[in-house]
Amino acid sequence: MSPIQSILLHVDASPRCVERLKLAQQLAEPHHASVTVMFAELPASVSYPYTFTVGPEVYALMQQYKVQRLQTAKDLFAKSPLSSQAVSQWLQAHGEPVRELVRQSWTCDLMVLGQNEPESEDKPDLPNNWVESVLVLSGKPALVVPYVGVSHRPGRNILVAWKETRESARALTAALPFMQTADKVHVATWHSESDAEPHEPSPTVQLQRFLKQHDVSAVFHQHGRGKQHVGEQILSLAADLGSDMIVMGAYGHSRAREWVLGGVTRTLLGSMTVPLLMAH
Repeated sequence: MSPIQSILLHVDASPRCVERLKLAQQLAEPHHASVTVMFAELPASVSYPYTFTVGPEVYALMQQYKVQRLQTAKDLFAKSPLSSQAVSQWLQAHGEPVRELVRQSWTCDLMVLGQNEPESEDKPDLPNNWVESVLVLSGKPALVVPYVGVSHRPGRNILVAWKETRESARALTAALPFMQTADKVHVATWHSESDAEPHEPSPTVQLQRFLKQHDVSAVFHQHGRGKQHVGEQILSLAADLGSDMIVMGAYGHSRAREWVLGGVTRTLLGSMTVPLLMAH
């Protein structure tokens, strides 16, 4: 049985949501996984808090706008193949979207989220750092889909950005079902083989052994100790290799009610061109 049996898909009223609906179905089929489709956007009271002072008529208009966005999302779901499958269900968040998504994620194996979109009229009504918040608070792996969309189901040519950390190890484990069926797997490391203790296997040898135990054969790309512009290096390497999925840990912590992200995580989430499979 595949370790991916339940997928949580976030949907909203943006046209980009169609891409995620299609991708969730493509991901679920080979694993025979169920898909929970959850609509989550900021409620009117949070998006437009000052309408209370303007008057009830204005607030009623904002509420109506929110109802229309919900209906748009429902229509997108209804037109997708997922709506006719018994393994899918529709849920609607009634409160703060990050909290609702996190609570639902605790009983799923994989989340599918959309990259934060730049300013536009069709931008989802969500907090600016909602993807980062869901990743850090849920502790669950997520496939983050770029807002530019994808041309095919990702996972044929996978690039793993490896670092000897808990976050990277969790992302690697979550990616095993995809790597086991991939045509190519590449692993990029930014450590020195001299980091290993005397008479101990090098980090690369240990990682190769782990992957082979799970029937994954990978090509390794070592980049030494350099830490500058690693995010750009990952994106450039993914483009050079033709990778359609990047696997990496998500690094961040909370400070003064804001998420402070690691530089590489921030770069990848902001400039991604292929889906990112991430875990915190």
